[in-house]
Amino acid sequence: MMKRIRPKKSIALLVSFAFVLAACGTDDNGDDAPDEPETEEPETEEPDTDEPESDDDPAEGDEEEPEAESEPLAISMTSAASLELVLPLFVAEGMGAYEDDNLEIDLTLASGQAARTSLITGEVEMAMLGFSLIPVAQQAGEDVRVVATAHEKGIFSLLVRSELEGEVNEIADLEGRVVAFAFPGAGSWAYGLGFLDSAGLNPDTDVEYTSIGSADPGVHYSTLESGAADALITWQPTASRVIADGIAFPLVPIWDEEVHREVLGSDTSMSMTMGTMASTIEEDPEMVQRVVDAYMAGLEYIGSHSPEEIYEVSMQTGPGQELLGGLDEELAIEIIELLQNGFGTGCLSEEAYLTEMNLTADFGVADFIDYADATDDSFAGAC
Repeated sequence: MMKRIRPKKSIALLVSFAFVLAACGTDDNGDDAPDEPETEEPETEEPDTDEPESDDDPAEGDEEEPEAESEPLAISMTSAASLELVLPLFVAEGMGAYEDDNLEIDLTLASGQAARTSLITGEVEMAMLGFSLIPVAQQAGEDVRVVATAHEKGIFSLLVRSELEGEVNEIADLEGRVVAFAFPGAGSWAYGLGFLDSAGLNPDTDVEYTSIGSADPGVHYSTLESGAADALITWQPTASRVIADGIAFPLVPIWDEEVHREVLGSDTSMSMTMGTMASTIEEDPEMVQRVVDAYMAGLEYIGSHSPEEIYEVSMQTGPGQELLGGLDEELAIEIIELLQNGFGTGCLSEEAYLTEMNLTADFGVADFIDYADATDDSFAGAC
């Protein structure tokens, strides 16, 4: 039975003059009259009207006109408001990776379910998705494929209102209480089922397992602050924010290595992903590659720079300011440091895929989907 475990602190044309110079020559007139000085009148030769030679001669040919810079490739993308998903995008944009790859990514922060719907309906070309949405989509006949790994550790923690500290010491103590998640089918919903199951609690009869209908960090914060729910499955930055403000305490802090291993049975997982439709991969693989390359540049920066530098470059972007701007700078940097070791290179690991897929199937969220049917590792590579 899982008990509360305290967390450890942790992107001219040079017109050829050819200088066809009309050469002017002179001839003697031939008049020998002795009494008059001999004068020479220059005869005017006909100007050379030959056309300039072709530009086969590099000394006289036209220079090539430089190619005009192409317009940036405009991409629409949706993601849940989760730092574990979008921090590499903030960094990629802030460090200039979009510009380097001639990309213009319009990122909308929404919920995971909204991201999945937008992707399937063609409103966006790419989406950042929690893992559980991939097999759920596949089972519904929607050929969504993972093309990069966003975060290699679980992100969903179970937090409880501070007023209940001392009363709720383990998951079983939530019996008869309100336990909330974002949306049915979302990652928080799936992990919540697993948390309850680990304590022998039935989500239909033993607790009031309810959706708050939002992935917005502000809504998650107010859900706990107002007491609308006794416990909430959430992620960063909300998790650290409510703890710092004394509104909630962590019952299952997934960022703790021991807790992570206990919940997932592994130190790593493919918890967060970048996805697109199989049809998009077939129709425009170059676009997919360019987006993945930019994202991987952001991941590389995160792995080689300090939390302070990551924060600074993220805050140079509009979406970064939207998600981080409401936080105290010191807290934001602490959250980035907490998450930093969960970001890898973006490559796809079948082992990490199976960690999440087995949990998803065990929780009854979706049937088992083979790695090859739900991924395409030709863009970020296999690892």
